[in-house]
Amino acid sequence: MKDSQLENGEARYKMMGFGDIPNDKILGLLQANGYRGYVSLEWLKRWNKNLTEPGIVFPQFINFVRDFCD
Repeated sequence: MKDSQLENGEARYKMMGFGDIPNDKILGLLQANGYRGYVSLEWLKRWNKNLTEPGIVFPQFINFVRDFCD
């Protein structure tokens, strides 16, 4: 999964839940339809040095997804 927001006509990666993609609704639909598999975060700082540090982003992603697992 990833999230982004349009800024000056370009997509900019955002932490999960802070962009324009309705990831909360997507996770809700997966759960409502019985999906019990994995979800993962795509955060490619190696190729985009402007991204927030993984040590901040991954715990936030885990908490975002965990809300749908309970």
